[in-house]
Amino acid sequence: MPRVTTTDDHDDALTYLRRGLRLHARLDYVGGVCGPWAIDHNSPSAVWFHLVTHGAGYVHSPTWPQPLRLAEGDLVLFLPHAPRHYLAHSAAEPQFGAPGAAKVPLKDSPTGLVCGLIELVTPISPLWLALPGEIVIRRQESGGALAQLMELIVTEARAPGFASESLIERVFDACFVLVLRHCIESGLVRAGALAAFQDRRVARALGLMHAEPARAWTVNELAAKVAVSRTVLNERFAAVVGSSPMKYLTALRMHLAAGWLLEAGASVAAVAERCGYDSASAFSRSFSHHHGVTPGAWRRRRGVAT
Repeated sequence: MPRVTTTDDHDDALTYLRRGLRLHARLDYVGGVCGPWAIDHNSPSAVWFHLVTHGAGYVHSPTWPQPLRLAEGDLVLFLPHAPRHYLAHSAAEPQFGAPGAAKVPLKDSPTGLVCGLIELVTPISPLWLALPGEIVIRRQESGGALAQLMELIVTEARAPGFASESLIERVFDACFVLVLRHCIESGLVRAGALAAFQDRRVARALGLMHAEPARAWTVNELAAKVAVSRTVLNERFAAVVGSSPMKYLTALRMHLAAGWLLEAGASVAAVAERCGYDSASAFSRSFSHHHGVTPGAWRRRRGVAT
């Protein structure tokens, strides 16, 4: 049985991860549905989430031998690597554009939904691929802070007030961190950095690197701070994360850089410094090796002026 880290270990690394990767929820729909409704929210670049406020719906996906029923308070998330899937009003084969299917006010509907998405800068990175493509959290399984936040979202959806949508989006930012923690603590993460949070020493080392990715870390310094030998840290990192600490640090910097390059007004030189590189050319070589394109090409592909 793997040793699970403390909440502080989880929160530190996961919070830095969310901030660095600009993981911010954006609402797509808050309301009711009626009739033979069906939803197609497949995306190659975003995490879609659906919270059932009341009523029920069904997930149609190869992941489940039979369509999976979602009830009031259940949350489902679909990552970009999820198999093609749909949400629908029943277990019957979904029919899009069926007569009688409609969006209606939440209070007038047999089923209510809060739907939104989180855009991922690097959706096919090992970080996200280590998670299940579909994550289902039942109302009775959520527990603690996650249950309270989900209930807050439902409350705001049912009785919206000033800036309710903005509030729901920011609450779901926190929910997403707790969903990641739920996956870690429930053993749903297969490998890599997220799975490493189950090892106290490796998690602490990850937290340090995530907190200061630009720092010129060495294995000796990290090992001293987590109170193990250099050899033990290297061995634990290799066993749990699948790479050395320094290779992970480089991958983390490149992962963060991919997001930072999309910020308005960010120059390659500024991002290089933010990642801890002494020169833009050295950073560009590392970025190209990791992502297969130059920083400038990365920005152009995403419509950012260079």
